[in-house]
Amino acid sequence: MVKVSYKLLFAGVATIVAAGCSNAGAPNVPQVASGAAHLRGPNAGIARLQFENWRSTIQQLPKPKNACLMASYPKTQWREIPCIKPPNTPLLPEHGVRSATVGDGTDFAAVVTGHMSFAEGGFDHVTGVKSEYVVRRKHHVSNAYSLQLNTQFFRTQSCASLGSPDPQSCFGWEQFAYDTGRPVGLFIEYWLADFGPLGTKCPSGWHKFVFKEQNEVNCWINSAEIPTPAAPITSLEKLRLLGSAAYSSRDQDFAELIVSLSSIYYVAGQNWFPDLDSQWQDTEFNIFGDCCGDQAVFNAGSTIVVRTEVESGATTAPACDSEGFTGESNNLYLTGTPGKWRKTQYPSIIFTETNESSGSQASCAEKGSKAYHSLH
Repeated sequence: MVKVSYKLLFAGVATIVAAGCSNAGAPNVPQVASGAAHLRGPNAGIARLQFENWRSTIQQLPKPKNACLMASYPKTQWREIPCIKPPNTPLLPEHGVRSATVGDGTDFAAVVTGHMSFAEGGFDHVTGVKSEYVVRRKHHVSNAYSLQLNTQFFRTQSCASLGSPDPQSCFGWEQFAYDTGRPVGLFIEYWLADFGPLGTKCPSGWHKFVFKEQNEVNCWINSAEIPTPAAPITSLEKLRLLGSAAYSSRDQDFAELIVSLSSIYYVAGQNWFPDLDSQWQDTEFNIFGDCCGDQAVFNAGSTIVVRTEVESGATTAPACDSEGFTGESNNLYLTGTPGKWRKTQYPSIIFTETNESSGSQASCAEKGSKAYHSLH
């Protein structure tokens, strides 16, 4: 990916050209083809450069508030499409049920000393992946997974403004998610962790969730969702997920899904945590089950190389923290030590996970002091 300044891109310097603004019916979204051959070969670098130049141009266009938008390469316009109702099932926070495989607290997170304005995750290489499923009601559901880009648990003024009886014990958590469950799409999920003791009511419109081993009420709510292609598990290399806090002239958080070198899907959030840009220090990106603490089960011999990029204004590589934040998981093992970012990229960590064997012992430079809250 060619480095571009998103603080400039998202400010908006041109006039949006919108099309297809009907509020009725679901949009006709294309399907993602299997494989990633178009990302390799002698012309791959040129194709990426052309796409990123177009992406820089399209991001300069201002976006209407509370919108669901799509842009198709090489057209320099956003097309507004109807938002849909998001899932009514949550992507859970980790809660102490540790495992050797990735998820439920086991992962590598990128950590900065300042604060992030946005982050992006993708997959540098995927080998051996032929199938994936989750177990639901004793049945295998194929191609059911989520890509999650998660913040750490952080202190937020929203705990007090939304009525927590003990704001000092309450933490915010934000997830930018692409989910192939039903409906398939892109949305943002917000959590108020440890919002209050048992019996506490969640804010209006928020859902209540209580872990059996906890005596605390957690509250969650989803943004609107934009419908997107249902990408088969064999096309992971074609997908990238971006999450951004609100900052300066941009008063909404948002998520974007980049599909292949062809299109971008954008959904605006509700900015339930307006102080996220001053609190966001850790980012976890990976592939997990599609909801409710589920595990994404890959076929034997699957190996995935994960890249997590962050923007904090720093030019040094982020630190790596051996910690994750989501309660969903996969059946892959972390292996080796995360690599450092390349100069043509945003500062990033790059690491490998596999179920071919447990591999070498995974290691990661621990952050000196953890700014997040662990739910266990």
